[in-house]
Order: sequence, then structure tokens, then C-alpha cells
Amino acid sequence: MEVVIDKSYLQGTSRDVLRDLCAKHTVLFIEALLYELLTTEEEAVQKACFDKFPQTSDNVVLIPGTGPLFQYEIKHQRPASPLTDFRDQATFQDLVREAYDRPLDQQPALAVWRSEIQHEVKTFREVATGLSAWCPALLGAQLPVRNTACEDLKRQACTDVNVVRNIYRSLELEGFPGAEFLDPSWALFRWVQMHLLFGLDYIRRYGFADLAAVPARIEHDVHDLQYALFGALCGALATKDSDIELNFRMACPAGTLLS
Repeated sequence: MEVVIDKSYLQGTSRDVLRDLCAKHTVLFIEALLYELLTTEEEAVQKACFDKFPQTSDNVVLIPGTGPLFQYEIKHQRPASPLTDFRDQATFQDLVREAYDRPLDQQPALAVWRSEIQHEVKTFREVATGLSAWCPALLGAQLPVRNTACEDLKRQACTDVNVVRNIYRSLELEGFPGAEFLDPSWALFRWVQMHLLFGLDYIRRYGFADLAAVPARIEHDVHDLQYALFGALCGALATKDSDIELNFRMACPAGTLLS
């Protein structure tokens, strides 16, 4: 089994449990997890997390972001699967060695990475507030009604593939695969679906009002979305975060969830 682990699971589980997981399954260490460790934790915490993994294991695989998956699907007009076909050329041992030899947050590429994440945060908020075009009734809904409506729309996005296809089609992405071909095995499908789920969570919490400052939680949502997306693509996710767990269960009811 291939399984995606998130930061909450990595920090909240014991070394023995994690090593047992690595011995029995292929553990996917995705880009979002690396970024969160490098930018939100002290060096000692980073190293403590890395030390939980076995010193030598081919079962821990580094997986890049969605970019290579999208490129493959656009070029070949078929799902980018399995995820291990898109593994990073570097090994997990290379990553750990780099962490001990030189703090990864001193690498120049991290500044570029931070900029990309901030752009994603801005885009995420725009996508979330743009959901009113799909369901105009959300705009004027008071809190209790809005909460119920958001949950209902989330269920629709997870039980009716045409909901996701119609949103994808409305984006009018030139050169991309036709909406009629997409299903849950596609990264493009899961990207739209997860933006719907986490975007509706945003609307439930903040509504459509212009906020004086972007809530810090939104950056966490951007990362959490990635865990749920990659977990749904491989069918297994290890998390101790209740919001990620809920959206994964909705999007991938037959999937495996470890907590």
C-alpha cells in the first residue's frame, strides 16, 4: 500500500509506529510536508521528525508537487498514476543527509518556494470566494444556513463527478484534457475537488467579507489540501488532523485512513 503522511501524523506518532509503517508500506513524503517542516519548525524539531524514519529504507519516497502530475495528464491525456512513477530523483536519505549537513532553511531556493506558497494562499482565497458563482445563494446566507449549505455542497462534490467536471469546465483551460474524461483517478479532478471542499470550509468560517488580513490558517489550508489530494490519489492517508480526515473521508470513502 502507498500512504501519504502529513505533519500532524509525523509529529504525533512514535518512532516505532512510523518505522513499522515504513517497513510494511510505501510512505509518500510529499512536498507540502517538507515545506511545513522547513518553515514552521525549529531545526531541532525538524531533525527529531527526520530521526523517526528508518536510517535505510527504500519505502520512503519523495513526491513533488502537483505540477509534474498536471504536465503528464495534459500531455498524455490520461491519469498520472501511480504516484511513485513521479517520485523525486533524490532519495529520502539524501534529504536527511542534507538536513544534518546544512540547515535546509538556508537554501536560496526556499525564498522562491515561500513566494510560490504565498501566491497559492492568495489564489486559494480568490477561488473560495468565487464559489458564489456556483451557488449564488451562499452570498446572502446567514451563518446556520450557510453551514448547512456548505456541507450539502461538499457532499455533492464527492458523490457526483459532474459537479467537479462542471467546475473544471467553467475554468476554460486551453489545452487541458476535456472535462468528460476526468474522474477521481486524475490529479486535475482531485485538485478541483479539494479546492471545492477546503474552499467551502473557508466560506463556512469566514463568509465572503473582505478581511483586513489574510487569516494565518489559510496557509495551513493550502498545505492540508495537498495532503488530502495526494492521499485521495493513492487511496491512503495518515493524519491526526480532524479537518483533513473529514475531507479525505468524504472524497475517498473507500480509502484507508490511519490516525
